Amino acid sequence: MKTNCNCEIFWKIILKVYRNILSIQLNIVKKMRKLKKKLTAMIFGISGQDGSYLANLLLKKNYNVFGTTRNISKKNLKNLVKLKVINKIKVIKCDIANFFAVKKLIQINKPNEIYYLCGQSSVTKSYINPAETFKSNTLGLLNILEIVKKTNKKIKVF
Repeated sequence: MKTNCNCEIFWKIILKVYRNILSIQLNIVKKMRKLKKKLTAMIFGISGQDGSYLANLLLKKNYNVFGTTRNISKKNLKNLVKLKVINKIKVIKCDIANFFAVKKLIQINKPNEIYYLCGQSSVTKSYINPAETFKSNTLGLLNILEIVKKTNKKIKVF
């Protein structure tokens, strides 16, 4: 009888120790997650349909999100308002063709990832002003690639 009782006590102690170890491991995992650095994304063209949906997705993935737009009027930011992300992100007015303005934005905000979604999307406007359309769709991306190449090659550009 004493042997049976000793085994029961032994297993209770083992179970208690095991639970304590699991609790400690869980606390360590939680602390590690808190220590993990939050990623920062910069979206050029955040006010458009794709930019606003991307901002929403990245916020759900716990990113810090910054974005640029040509026009910061309420009407232009309607997509961000509709998705209820306007107060969770920082929107900056920027001329993507201005190399030095873009460089300053990247250096100040230190993004881990850059998403280039800006450019002329109106077919009618592209026929009316093809040079401006070409400039907005290509020069901005060239500026970003040059800045990343010269300042921080670890930044991912999409």
